[in-house]
Amino acid sequence: MNNLKEQHWINLFGKYDSESLGWFGTWTTYSPEKEVLKTFQGVRCFRANEDKTVITHTNDYTFSDGSTSSKSWTLEK
Repeated sequence: MNNLKEQHWINLFGKYDSESLGWFGTWTTYSPEKEVLKTFQGVRCFRANEDKTVITHTNDYTFSDGSTSSKSWTLEK
């Protein structure tokens, strides 16, 4: 089982390093009736520590009114 967990971690995060590039995209929130509630731009970045045992996941958002927000958390192996 440990080998399977190790392989899963490598599959998810093995390519990231401290200089990983971000994924640029558009986030859209919908109502239960499938109506667009809001749409905004975002950048998602994953960065690893040196031995790739801690991944920092950061989302940076830019909204239509020019305001910004950032959310960040870590995942530990």
